[in-house]
Amino acid sequence: MAIPPCFALLATGQLLLALLLPIATAHGPSAAGGLAALIAAGLCLDNAVLAAGGHLRDRGRLLAFSRARYLLHALVTPLLLPLAVLTARSGGLPAPAWLLPLAWGGSAAWILAAWWVGYRHLDLRLQERGQLVRHHNASRHGQPWLRLLLLAVVVVILVLGSRVPAGGGGGAMVAGGLAMLAGAVLAPRLGLAVANLGELLLMGSLAAALLA
Repeated sequence: MAIPPCFALLATGQLLLALLLPIATAHGPSAAGGLAALIAAGLCLDNAVLAAGGHLRDRGRLLAFSRARYLLHALVTPLLLPLAVLTARSGGLPAPAWLLPLAWGGSAAWILAAWWVGYRHLDLRLQERGQLVRHHNASRHGQPWLRLLLLAVVVVILVLGSRVPAGGGGGAMVAGGLAMLAGAVLAPRLGLAVANLGELLLMGSLAAALLA
């Protein structure tokens, strides 16, 4: 079974970011770089499962890996909240002391909500479209709320990026937020790869902001 090249390339891109982010920051290793690397590693595995879907199905392992893929998304996507705050602070944003604990608290609450209203109600159905073989979640339980949370994190990235002082990487944060938003909006018409490309562009933009 052929491997979908787009998801293989996306997995490779996220893997490179996961390897580089812990050290490739303007002021050396940082909490922001480590957290960004963790998120990129999770997204790398997500794309790797999509790329290898046909081979995993042939070996009877796709369902287990699909459940793991959905669990990964429930865990790593909320971590974008504290990452956005850490990246903005790295760029010179004079954020109040309570903002980062609030972001971590919001991230933890989001993870619990994603598990409670989303992951517990997974209804995975096998789907084949060309070279792409994957399980998609047929359950709509809690989906509108979880999508609103995703929109909220994009808004946070855009707002924080717009307030970062000039030369601090704020422009890169805004560009990444817009890329992720565009990917999410266009994905229903153009395919899942577009949404995942938006995630890769976001992570690349946050890496650029950390290097500013």
